[in-house]
Order: sequence, then structure tokens, then C-alpha cells
Amino acid sequence: FELSASVGGDTETTWKDGLTYDGGSYDWLGFDSGIRDIPAPLQAAIDSGLRLNSLNYTDEELQTIGRSFVNSELWAVFEGTTPGDISVDATYGDRFLKGDASVGFVASIGYDNSWTTKRGLAQSGRFGADANGDRVLVVADDFNFVSTQNDVQWHALLGMGADWENTELKATSLYIRNTTKEARSVQGQAIQFDALVRQDAVEWFERQMWTNQLDGLHRFADGDFTANWKLSYSIASRDAPYERFVQYRDFGDGQLRYDSQQGRNLTRFSYIDDTLMSGALDLNWTTSVGAREVILKAGYLYTDTDRDSQQRDYRLLPTGGPIPDDLLLSRIDYIFSDQNINPNRFVITEVTGSAAPPAYTGALKVHGVYLGTDAEVMDFVRAAIGVRYETGKQTVDTFGFYSPNTGVESLIDQDYWLPAGTLTWNFAENMQVRFGASQTIARPQFRELAPSEFIDVDTDRSFVGNPNLTNSKLTNFDVRWEWYFQDQDYVTLGGFYKKLKDPVEETINEVGDNLQTTFQNVPRATVWGVEAEFKYVFESMSDSSWLRTKNFFFSTNYTFSDSSIDIKPGDTVVRSNGTVLPAEFVIQDGRSLQGHSKHLFNIQFGYEDVEANSSATLLLNYSSKRIRATAPQTLPEIVERPPITLDFNYSKSFYAWGGDYEVGFKAENLLGSDYKARQELGGVRVDVDTYKRGQAFSLSLKRTF
Repeated sequence: FELSASVGGDTETTWKDGLTYDGGSYDWLGFDSGIRDIPAPLQAAIDSGLRLNSLNYTDEELQTIGRSFVNSELWAVFEGTTPGDISVDATYGDRFLKGDASVGFVASIGYDNSWTTKRGLAQSGRFGADANGDRVLVVADDFNFVSTQNDVQWHALLGMGADWENTELKATSLYIRNTTKEARSVQGQAIQFDALVRQDAVEWFERQMWTNQLDGLHRFADGDFTANWKLSYSIASRDAPYERFVQYRDFGDGQLRYDSQQGRNLTRFSYIDDTLMSGALDLNWTTSVGAREVILKAGYLYTDTDRDSQQRDYRLLPTGGPIPDDLLLSRIDYIFSDQNINPNRFVITEVTGSAAPPAYTGALKVHGVYLGTDAEVMDFVRAAIGVRYETGKQTVDTFGFYSPNTGVESLIDQDYWLPAGTLTWNFAENMQVRFGASQTIARPQFRELAPSEFIDVDTDRSFVGNPNLTNSKLTNFDVRWEWYFQDQDYVTLGGFYKKLKDPVEETINEVGDNLQTTFQNVPRATVWGVEAEFKYVFESMSDSSWLRTKNFFFSTNYTFSDSSIDIKPGDTVVRSNGTVLPAEFVIQDGRSLQGHSKHLFNIQFGYEDVEANSSATLLLNYSSKRIRATAPQTLPEIVERPPITLDFNYSKSFYAWGGDYEVGFKAENLLGSDYKARQELGGVRVDVDTYKRGQAFSLSLKRTF
């Protein structure tokens, strides 16, 4: 039985001013108190099947519905001191004999509450003209932003297992819940209005997953034949009630007023529900041909995934006439107080589906079977070859609530033969070379296919899917040399080459004065690279009382890779609106793939002290710049520079007060590296998304019983 707890924080967030909003009384637990439930009058209107507007409802009904929305607790953003991070965990397990069976179980539950404040720039780039009339990159929207996010996570695990004679059975149930509460404010020049604006937003995202798996292993013929099966059932959901947005604007006199002219407010309710069922059977038969071992393999896999996604949007519009100027200068919860929600001022109106279809259902069914063999073909040479046949049908049906069902917007129904092979040559006692080749596929996600709008909570950017996407197919080749010169020490060198057909990328579209991210298939691309890995453990040769008991280790990994898009005459790209364009119009031939870094590098250095029951590790991770999202060929790509991270971990076990304890210390981002995503051209830089990342520290204590 173990109990552990930790406290921590970071230098940009903890005990500093951040943003928040009241919310509900149980927000600190990650559960809503009911304050974010859809109001009963609004739910009745939803159930009626009629759009919420003045054509379908009386003034009195609209007033009642508008006043039923929660006001101050879920509208007003204010500054406050941000607390530190805490977490607690408990784990209990045991194993015992029951007749001829060995039975065991483990149960775990944990709670984590953390805060993150980001302060930075959020700009957008456009083309303008310089003094000579030449086209140049210019900053369009130019915002400073502050965002404070409170993440609360619960996790629980129950695992049970039993084994007897030639049978093993295991059952696992895992529950994870992550709640994000965010308050955000951006202020700066907006190109759409050619004015100073301030935009405030509050968000609440409940994400949870419950997955259950039952699997068994059976041995026959003295273990030469084995059967392994798995059954699983999972449900996952994302509920986002009362996402709210409001804009204040300078109309020329230097004061920020609520932008009632544009009706710049939004209240959104949305959810996503996923259900996944799967089953698998793997058969292995170990035999021999002559004096050589041969393993024959066969298997089957079935997965069935279903998704239901809906969102509803509402605005309070000034349909009753002009609003007093002093009211427009007020706080938003004063502006939208009950006394101002009436036919003569603000009236609730549904704007669901005004920008994109508000709902979709998705389904993915996959059947796969495989046959393979793993055999020693000659002395010191082993080969594994096989083929997988897979058929998959993926559909996304997008629809509106007040218009006839539009039918299947996207259908991907394809089957594949996917061969794979590996050849391993043990040419020395502690060395080997492996050669591999395979074909694999990648399917687009439901959200990438559905032409419905969603907001990425990490970047606060608008995304919309592309129903014209297709599966990606990859052909992979690799070779690796491995040398294990001591029990824990090794050196490996490898190379790889991949051919990609129809890989999916994120790309930026201009929608009026706004930018929107969507997805597209690139006709083809290649990726190649080399990788080196090294680990060495060495005992201290010093007589120092501190050094003599410590075993130090050093490990490092470096990967260089290059990617290139190949555009040929006649290649086309299908945009999210169905427009077919020549690929060279929207994709630069020869550029790197979106999301690909040429250089990946990490180092770990530390020690383990068995006598002192302590260990320490210093970790450095580096990724070179990469394209975060592509843009139309005329605009430069958004390039992100991932932070260089340097982290330190220390732990020590000891006996005190009649029990076993372990103390731990973590320090993260010691270099204080910040996040940067930019567009650059001709000496002009646009900070699309840049913010500071503080150094984070935490201290933990664990008690073992």
C-alpha cells in the first residue's frame, strides 16, 4: 500500500496574478456543481425542434429563456492570485494463492490540480504594400494575450489477474477524467475592425474516458501452441458547457465599449461522445523444420468506433433598439443582467450552424487478419515475414438541426494488403544487424473529416474539417546495427526511408478577415534519416565517501531526418469546400512536411546509489524548428520553435518513524526556454503564437506500507 503527495508550481504562474472566473462550488474538484447545466427553459426549446428566434417564440418566451442563462458566475473575468499545484495518489495491491491458482490485484486512485498562466503575443500575417508598392508581409491582427488554465485530473485503476497451469486471465478497468477551466483575455489591434479591441473568453472542458479490457492466454501442447485473446469496451466524452466569448471595441474616442453593433458575444454548448468496442485473437505455433525453430502466427482484429458530436450557439442581440452608452461601458455581467434582457434591449437568438454544420456522427469499422512466420533460416540469421489484410469503412455524416439530414458527407471504404518483413543477422556474439520493410496506413481522425468548426484549446485557433480527405499509405524501409557490449551498455546506428502517399497536413485558409485552420492531403512525400543511440553505465572509481557507492550512467539519442513533398504535373488538392485545385497552386514543391523536425536530440546523465537508496537524472531534449501549419503558397508557413528543455529529477528512499518513505524533487525547464510560433518573410516577423514558459518545481513524499 502506497500513499504519495506532491506540491509544486512554476515561476510564470504560482502566486502571481492570473485570470479566473467564479464558476461552480466544486470546480476545484473538476466536477460541475450543476451551474453549467443547460437551463430548463432552453432545454425545452431544444426539445421542441424549433430554432430559437422571434419567428418561433413570443417576446415573453424569449425573455424567460434569455434570463435563464447563468450570468456573473460564468461571464465576468477578473484577476486573482494563482495558487500552487497539488497531487495525491494511493495504490494498493496484493497477490495470493487460491487453490492451484495465483491471484493478484492492484487498485489505484489519484487527484491532480495544476495551474498554468501564459502571457504572450497572438498576431496574424497578411500581405500588404510597402512605400514602393511592392508586396510585403505585414502584421494584421496584433494582440497581447493572458490566459490562465486550471487542470484537474482524476484517475482510477483496477486490475485483476489469475494464472494456473496453462492459463492466464487478466481484467483491467481504467478511468481518467481531465477538466480544464480557462479564462482568457486578448487586447490589441484587429484588422477586421481597424480598431483596438479586447476579447474575453471563459471555457470549461470535461474530458473523461472509461476503458475495460479482458484478455487471456492459453498454452497447449506443452506450450508449443498458444492462443491469446482480448476483448475491450471503452467510452469517452468531451463536454463543453457555457463556452463564452465577448468583445469590447474602441469606436474612436479611446474607450472600450461592448461591441453591440456586431453582436459580439457567444454562448456555446457542445459535446462529443465516443464508443469503442474491439476484439482480437492471436495464435502462435512453435515447431521445427529439421533442426531449426519455426514460429507460425495468425490473428484477427475487429474494432468498431462510433462518435456523436453536437454544438449549439446563442447570442444576445440588441434587437430592441439603441443601447445607452453608459451601459456599453459597463462590465459584461452588468450589461447582460436580467433587467436588460427584454424585447426593448437584448434578445436571445440562436445562431447555431451560421459558420459551419453544428453536428455530425462518425463511424469506423475495421476488420484485419494476418499470417506470418518467424524462423531461423540459417545459422545466426532469422527472418520474420507476414502479411496483413485489412478492410475499413469510415463515415462522417454532418447535419443541421433545422434542415434535412445531408446524408454521408464523407465515406472512406478501402481494403489493403500490408506486407512486412524483418531479417536479423547475429554476425557476432553481441552484435546484430536488422533489415526491415513494411507497408502501413494512417486514417484521418473524425474531427479532421467533419466540416464542423472546433477550437483548439492549446492555440485558441479555429479549425474546420475536410470531408474530402483520404487514407494515407506508407512504405517503410530501415536498417539498424546494434552492439550490446555490457549488460546495460549499447550502441546502435540506423537508417530509414519512407514513402508517403496522401499524408494529411494542417493548412491555413483565409475566411474573410479571419484565418481558419483546416486539413488537406498532400499528393506524396518522402522521409529519410539516420539515428544513433548510446548508453553507458560506469561504476565510480573514486574513494570519496559520496562517489564510491554510485553507479553513473550516460545515454544519448540523435536523429537527423529530412522530408520533402513531391508535386508532379496533374496533381490536385481537394479543399474543405470541395474545390479541386492544382497542387502547385497551394503546396510548395520540395518543402518539408508539416510537423517534421530535422533534428531530434536528447541526453540523460545521472546516477543510482543502491546503498543510499537515491537516484538523480539530468535530461536535455531538443527539437529543431518545424512547420506548425502551412499557408496558401503566397504566405509563409507558420513555423514553431519547440522549447529546449532541461529537467532534473531526484529521489531518495529512507526509513523513519517506523515506516518506509521516498522523497522526490523535480525541476523542469531550467533554461527558461519559451514557446515561439512565427511567420517570417523579407525581414518581417509575425508572432503568431509566442508565450513565456516558467521554470517548474515540485516536491513529493511517498509512504509505503
